[in-house]
Amino acid sequence: LTIFLVEVGFKVFVYRREFFHHKFEVLDGVVVVVSFVLDVVLIFREHEFEAVGLLILLRLWRVARIINGIILSVKTRSEQQVSKLKQANLKLATRLEQLEHSCVEKEQEIERLNNILKRHGLLSQPK
Repeated sequence: LTIFLVEVGFKVFVYRREFFHHKFEVLDGVVVVVSFVLDVVLIFREHEFEAVGLLILLRLWRVARIINGIILSVKTRSEQQVSKLKQANLKLATRLEQLEHSCVEKEQEIERLNNILKRHGLLSQPK
């Protein structure tokens, strides 16, 4: 929890006012700070303080945020890989089209040369 508190502090320091424009980041920061305060209060006044349920809820929120971050990271990487694969596919499709066109040209050239050979009697007729 202390590491999360330091992380929120760094985010506020780095992003300054922009940090407060991101509602989920602010909510996450509030969750971490409140969880930390509740943890400290529970250490000293365990019997007097009955907010254990709230503390558990706040920690579950933090776990959900971590999982969400992982999912977004995986999704972003997947989208980047799909984009790269689409670009590679497009290049390969273009290259295939070029090769098919070249193949047609080569077949036409072979046919033209065969016709020249036939006219000069140098090509034997298939049996």
